[in-house]
Amino acid sequence: MRPISCTLCRCAHIVLAYIGGQLGWSAVPVGVYFAAVMFMCTISVMMTVLVLNFHHRKPDMYKMPPWVSLLHASATIITSL
Repeated sequence: MRPISCTLCRCAHIVLAYIGGQLGWSAVPVGVYFAAVMFMCTISVMMTVLVLNFHHRKPDMYKMPPWVSLLHASATIITSL
């Protein structure tokens, strides 16, 4: 994962330097935009890994805590109304 993140940071730096050279001081909002996009992509990947982790769990491998089964039961009752 580390080489990929270094490559992405270098790529973003090159793009920002290129845009900054052409646009001057107006490149600051572009940097904020790229930072926001990288943050959203990071959150998206983390949530995808979390959801896939929960989706592929087997009942015999993990014991579900009581509060999760209570939450699931209450959500099932609410959606069936």
